[in-house]
Amino acid sequence: MKNLKRIKKYVLLIFVSISLASCGTIKLEPGNCIGTCADGIANYEKTGSHKITLERSRNLYNNYNEKIKPAIKTVQEFNIERTVTIGEEYQPTDFVIIKKEVLECYLKFLKEVEQKNKEAGSAHSEITGVAVFLGANGPNELLINKTSAFNDQMRKERQAMRNARTRESDTLPVPLDEDIRGRLTMFLAPTYYDSIAEESLSEEQRHVPFFIKADNANEPYVGEYSNLLVKFHQMNMNAISRSSNRSASGSGTDTSLNLDEFTQMPPKKPKGVQ
Repeated sequence: MKNLKRIKKYVLLIFVSISLASCGTIKLEPGNCIGTCADGIANYEKTGSHKITLERSRNLYNNYNEKIKPAIKTVQEFNIERTVTIGEEYQPTDFVIIKKEVLECYLKFLKEVEQKNKEAGSAHSEITGVAVFLGANGPNELLINKTSAFNDQMRKERQAMRNARTRESDTLPVPLDEDIRGRLTMFLAPTYYDSIAEESLSEEQRHVPFFIKADNANEPYVGEYSNLLVKFHQMNMNAISRSSNRSASGSGTDTSLNLDEFTQMPPKKPKGVQ
């Protein structure tokens, strides 16, 4: 649990930095900028503890790579039956790339969802932030939009090159370091503020990741903001009992607002680094 908390803190700080850096470029209606960062640089300079130095960034990076990544590698190599050639090691995640336009569009999407619920008079219409969830791909996960036949052919071509002792071509469609089975990933979910949460929670802990429990399937983005972690627990219990995971309401729907499918980068040594 302690290691997972360290990983979460590491990724969260990266995401905060990305969010602050990109906020000043978001294209929305005049006077309707996300949050309060109408002036991106000025706001970033005032962020206090959220703005981290290169030294702090290096420490976070080193703590993850030297203390946590080896443990992830040990666990995942044990759990995943490798189908690649002997010598092809499991590649843990080094960092996750979220393209700027993807982040901008996601924030704009959440702003529109917020507006829809405000106009509908929902009790909780304000979206207060974005939760960064850590996760891991399963043992059989393949690259996005790539079939198993594609990946099998990729491995056969590379094995043939090894057998012939020829240099692997950079023109091959997918490098083996993009084997994402078991690799650490992340996904995003919006949060709302729970004003009636138990008193022992801090202000930050009152921001709850949520999905939308919509009464009308034709309006999937309008409805009750419902606790995402509670939903996950219910889905797990339903899976154990082999019950349906669908909403009990015949006319309603449960709408995910989560975003994933980012690029999970494995370790790569920069040029000139031994």
